[in-house]
Amino acid sequence: MKSQLIKYSDTVFEYLPDGKPADFWVITAYNPDGRTADPGDNLLADSLLQAEIGESKLNAFRIIGMSRDESHAEPGWGIECDERTALDLGRRYRQEAAFHFTGRGIDLVDCKTCERQPLEEPASRIRDPRELRHFTLFLGSSPGRSHINPLEYAGVCTRVGALFPGFTIQRAEGCFQSRFEDTLTIHIATREAHHVLALAHELRGFLQQVGIGISHNGIYQRVREWTDDALVLEAFGLGHVHSDRS
Repeated sequence: MKSQLIKYSDTVFEYLPDGKPADFWVITAYNPDGRTADPGDNLLADSLLQAEIGESKLNAFRIIGMSRDESHAEPGWGIECDERTALDLGRRYRQEAAFHFTGRGIDLVDCKTCERQPLEEPASRIRDPRELRHFTLFLGSSPGRSHINPLEYAGVCTRVGALFPGFTIQRAEGCFQSRFEDTLTIHIATREAHHVLALAHELRGFLQQVGIGISHNGIYQRVREWTDDALVLEAFGLGHVHSDRS
């Protein structure tokens, strides 16, 4: 595979896989010739590609190609078509490569030479956006105290940041066993539910809490010293998710 296409070999794909064909091609009109284009030019090119796909009566659906850390992404189209049609579209929109999803895996294909390279671990490259879930943690002050001091707040932020690159913390006033206390609500969007539970255990120990509340999809659970994480995940409807605790 030509060296200029190596940069595409770590691509992952976000789309809704339900009801999609087993065999399709992924084409984007973004960033022609492998160079970063003006956002307005990318949007225009994408709309032209969408219109051309529609005029051709091809079965197509939105799919996003992105880096694994999601720092770079290019909206494209999953198109049910033959190789010639796909690569013609790729060349017309000045793309260096296209992706071919088959029942066997995912191939990176050079639009000019048609050379193919199978991508490693294809199953790990498919990201269903419905797997990104929102969790809220409710963290009160240490026993016998009504306030969370600056050092404790910094310690909480450090522990959350060690597991999640992005999160939101809000200060609130809560009431537990008829006693008002400082409360932090921590909002996290993640695919790693078991990491949220690991964080809850870590924060519970740090502030010596009896329990920490977690809310997900309208369901509330408390994490205590004796909590079985597998049961919490099952209550959230996530019983298939691996937990690091027994």
